Amino acid sequence: NYADVVGTNDDNNDLIARVKNIIFEYAKEYNVLLRHFRSDAYFSVCNYESLSKMEDDGFSILDKVRSLGVNENSQPTLSIGFAHDFPDVNKLNNMASNAIDIAMSRGGDQAVVSKFGSELAFYGGKTEAVEKRNKVKVRVVADSLIGLINRASNVLIMGHTDMDMDAFGSALGVKAICDSFNKPALIVYDPKLAEKKVRTAVASQFDSGELENLIIATKDVKDKLKPQTLVIVVDVSRPSITMYPKLLASADKVVVIDHHRRAEEFIDNPVLSYIDPSASSASELVAELIKYSSSSSQIVLPSKFATFMLSGIFLDTGFYKSKTVGLRTFDASAILKEYGADNALADDLLKDEYEEYALITKIVSTLRTPYTGVVYCVADEKYVVEKSTLAKVANQIMRLKGINACFVIGKVTDKETKISARSDGSINVQILCEKLGGGGHFDMAAATFINTPVASVEGKLLDTLDLYLSEAKSDFGGIKQ
Repeated sequence: NYADVVGTNDDNNDLIARVKNIIFEYAKEYNVLLRHFRSDAYFSVCNYESLSKMEDDGFSILDKVRSLGVNENSQPTLSIGFAHDFPDVNKLNNMASNAIDIAMSRGGDQAVVSKFGSELAFYGGKTEAVEKRNKVKVRVVADSLIGLINRASNVLIMGHTDMDMDAFGSALGVKAICDSFNKPALIVYDPKLAEKKVRTAVASQFDSGELENLIIATKDVKDKLKPQTLVIVVDVSRPSITMYPKLLASADKVVVIDHHRRAEEFIDNPVLSYIDPSASSASELVAELIKYSSSSSQIVLPSKFATFMLSGIFLDTGFYKSKTVGLRTFDASAILKEYGADNALADDLLKDEYEEYALITKIVSTLRTPYTGVVYCVADEKYVVEKSTLAKVANQIMRLKGINACFVIGKVTDKETKISARSDGSINVQILCEKLGGGGHFDMAAATFINTPVASVEGKLLDTLDLYLSEAKSDFGGIKQ
């Protein structure tokens, strides 16, 4: 984050000089050859023995550089990418470049090591992504998106499985952009793959005539897929958990708009990728694209769509309590209000029924504390629980004083068990969930297990905490009980 630290100062900035000194000392210690090829970047070469030592060290240079910002206005961070185990240096260079792109798209302050033929290894990531968007960048992305929409024959918009209000709301926002430029567009929607609140809201807020021009069932998608079809994916970037993964395999042009940290699994070769982990929600990103595009005066966002988008922001921010909330979150909410969003209705769309409230209370009562500040709950295995209910349990527990991180385990289908995780920002739950095969945000993540009993998932969680909790802590927390 060189530009953030330097600001208006020159390269002689004292903080930058101290960062460079740490980089040189670390390279000398581990016999790494460095070449400065840009004001904010180095090219490095080392042998496998040196790389192994740095991995064993956990790339402590990340902590050393970050610690320089304790008493500074801006906290310096590094993003590092290494690649190995392939004989072609050009291929290794591409692998290393991809690794550093992933590190930066996940918020920076981390190292990514890419071994050919193996999964990526992640180190660090102890700080949250900093809000860096500006109106110029948003306008460039928005204009590029509108250009792709105008050149397409039709548009198919798709969110993730277990579609929540943010995924559906951001899809509606993209649909409004397409409608404003008279481009046929439909949202890929399967009620069985949507959360109950979304199913209820869609059924209550749209009549059959509106739905006919709004959504398309997954079984009918092939009929709408043409050579010039543009597929826009919102609120997700992992192909395996999109509403209809087969669509991605058949589409030539795909756009990704997401606010989750990028995982190793990623949609292949999107023509436009707009991923910002500092954003609170996908609805926030889409609201900005609508407002700040050069063609904003031509875009009509129906008040009903704006209400769903506002509800999506409410959901993903916990009504503005999440650490991901920034000034731009409130700006996006104000933008949606300008388009007629009804905040009372947006709130109603998220309200719990009594039965769900009682179940949440019951799950909370199982709370256990394996580490100070770290707790988990387990839903009774004989019940199948909505995924959104597990998230609500986690959100409710995070309101208690002294809780740094919370994990909630429960069966969400007969064959599927899920962990929903939340953090106050002192622990990176994304790192922990990635160790369990999942992913997500710094302070909001999840993992899913197939054909695994709840008790086994509980054991896996405790093993992961034992092994990786210290790695996931920002700078403090957690004493073993």
